Amino acid sequence: MTVLYAQDFTLDTFVSLGLALEWPEESLSMAFSPTRALFQRLEKRAELFQTTDQGRIFSHQGEFKWRRVHRVVRAVYLGTPLPGLNMTDHSRLLAGLRAERGQVLLWGVRTELENEWLEQQVPQRFHYPLNTARFPRGRVALVLEHWLNEHNLPQFSRYHSLAEIKDEYHAPR
Repeated sequence: MTVLYAQDFTLDTFVSLGLALEWPEESLSMAFSPTRALFQRLEKRAELFQTTDQGRIFSHQGEFKWRRVHRVVRAVYLGTPLPGLNMTDHSRLLAGLRAERGQVLLWGVRTELENEWLEQQVPQRFHYPLNTARFPRGRVALVLEHWLNEHNLPQFSRYHSLAEIKDEYHAPR
């Protein structure tokens, strides 16, 4: 069963909620503030929730995302029920929709089998929170889950996981 929850919180209530929830072990976090960007395995610390303007925690079970809007933090959760997540239930909006997975390639090509991914056009190094090392000069894809209506138009989308994939273009011949 998939649920859709959404609610606005004060910052203090939001931080308390984020710290109290039991996130799946494989959860990843992506968060942004004006001075930094994070993409890492989830480290459940108050700083993640207090100092970021927007972010998301995601795993194959669901995605919790937030954004500061003036003096409130607007949060949305889409996925399997997460114990302790007391938010307003909007699951009825999922009726008649079907889930479909897709992916988006992230920046960079792997350097051999190290956890270092190089973007070639604007030279930059990335260290993705990925456990596998299967493909030399491979790529990383962000797996997405789209909830489509009867016209195949996405109504809701969430981050699902990361996948290491073979890059046919950059693969050694």
